[in-house]
Amino acid sequence: MNFSDFVKHIKYNILDPDFNDLDIDFCDKEIRFKLYDMEDVIIVYNGDVDDIKVYMYNDDPEVLELNGVPMSEIKDIYGIMEAIKDNSDMLDSFLNRD
Repeated sequence: MNFSDFVKHIKYNILDPDFNDLDIDFCDKEIRFKLYDMEDVIIVYNGDVDDIKVYMYNDDPEVLELNGVPMSEIKDIYGIMEAIKDNSDMLDSFLNRD
């Protein structure tokens, strides 16, 4: 799978069709997958498939709340993490290695 196919797979096969906003940022040491229109969820891949990180934000970063996570979001996050693991070799080619 090439990168274009990878992104299409995430947008149209993993994410909910009504909430499939996706931004991908490339940094020197990681790739960030930002989900939903408010970037509520960020999945970070740093080249180690056993160290994929998930960050969740609310509207007010100064307020820490315990909120339930809907099953649809859990499915989206898990699906993207699986896609990252399955395509890690291709994604690694985008990471700047020393």
